[in-house]
Formats: sequence, structure tokens, C-alpha cells
Amino acid sequence: MIFESISVDFSVIGGKKDNVKAVANNEISLLLPQNAEIKHIIKAPRFLFADVKKGEAIGRVVYIYNGKEIASSPLLACESVQKIRYRFNLFEFLKELLF
Repeated sequence: MIFESISVDFSVIGGKKDNVKAVANNEISLLLPQNAEIKHIIKAPRFLFADVKKGEAIGRVVYIYNGKEIASSPLLACESVQKIRYRFNLFEFLKELLF
């Protein structure tokens, strides 16, 4: 059985973007009985604080069969999210307000 790619969106606090997408980086294939019910659990924080680096592990996907963990894969950030600098933030706010 080959598992599909899993992607998750995370909220980012204090970043130039409000969210970042993360994907499981490994393609996992296992020999399991036909019609096996596989569940997956995302183990990750509910949100992130900026700076987030591209490729940074921010959680993991755990695959469960018959109540036991059979595989896992890290969730990696697809892009970087820089921390907001207040001077930049004030400038952007004024620009939006005036234009």
C-alpha cells in the first residue's frame, strides 16, 4: 500500500504571511492486507511563531494500523515565513490606509 501525500496548513503568528503549508516528505510503501484500514494522525502544534524556515520540520504524520504505529513522516514547511519588523509593518499599514 502506498500512502498519499499529506499537506497541512499552519497559522503563523508574527510573520509576514498568515500561514504556511507543510507536506509529509517521505513516500511510504508497506505490505498490508487488502482493504486494510489505515488511519493517520497529525502530531503538530496548532500554530507557529515566525521565523519559519523552508524545509523545517514542524510536525509529523503518524500512520496507525490495528491501533499500532506502523510508519511516520515529518511535516516540512514548503516555504519560509519571515518575522514582521514593526517598522515595515507600520509603513505597510500607512500605505494601505492612504492608497
